[in-house]
Formats: sequence, C-alpha cells, structure tokens
Amino acid sequence: MKLPDAINERIKEGYKGKKVLRKDAVKFIPMVMTGSHEEMKAIFKNSEKANAWLKANYKFVCKEFGKENIVRFTLHLDEKTPHIHAVVVPLTDDGRLSAKERFGNRNDLSDRQTRYADAMEQFGLKRGIVDSKAKHTSEGWYIGK
Repeated sequence: MKLPDAINERIKEGYKGKKVLRKDAVKFIPMVMTGSHEEMKAIFKNSEKANAWLKANYKFVCKEFGKENIVRFTLHLDEKTPHIHAVVVPLTDDGRLSAKERFGNRNDLSDRQTRYADAMEQFGLKRGIVDSKAKHTSEGWYIGK
C-alpha cells in the first residue's frame, strides 16, 4: 500500500473523534533510528546482532507509539550507514489524532531519546549530548546535497 493510503487507512480505522480533521492536522511523524557509522558497521558485521537490533527498535517504537500506529518500519542498507525509517500515525489511546499529545514537547522528546539510548545500550550505542545546542539540518537540505 502506498504510504499516503496507509496513513489515511490507519486514521480511518482508528480515529474516534467527532470533528472533521483539520486540513493542517499532523497525520504522521517520520523517524530515523541509527547510531554512528562505526557503531552501526560493528552491529551489522554479525547478522544475529543486526537482527536483534532491528527487533529491539521495532519493540521500542511499538511501546512508544502503539503497534497499530506504525504504518512503515523499513531497514535501509542502501546508504553508507544502516538505519531504520519508521512512520507513525499519532493516534491517542482514545482515538484522537494528536501529535502534540503523542510526541510531546521538547522535554518529552529528550526523554524519549534517553529511553531509546537505554533500549539500545545492549548494542553499544550511547545517547547523544543532552541539551546540545547543535543545529540540525532539514531532511530537504540533506536530500538536496
């Protein structure tokens, strides 16, 4: 199923709100899960370890957002560093579409990164610098390069 169709299908089956969705509603959130190039190469030298990493990531996303809200979960090995792309529909447990509630604010996102690091510690991955002032480039900029 094409991604837009999968997103709309998940919303159709899970949305319990009484209001029509806003045109500018956040219908999905894309995520990338990975580690440094060196760490990921080390994990992927061993197929059992790589498979365990993949399963641990899926378990993490299921726990954080609900298995039913995952519309894509794809391992990418076609680039320099192995990584996972996940797409999640932000439906709440009571059937509302709310990215704000599902994903939270800056502190909630930082806490999620810490939980992710804790879940990936068994693979030798560590959390990035908390409250880093690093400037992140947009996906569009990256793709353009």
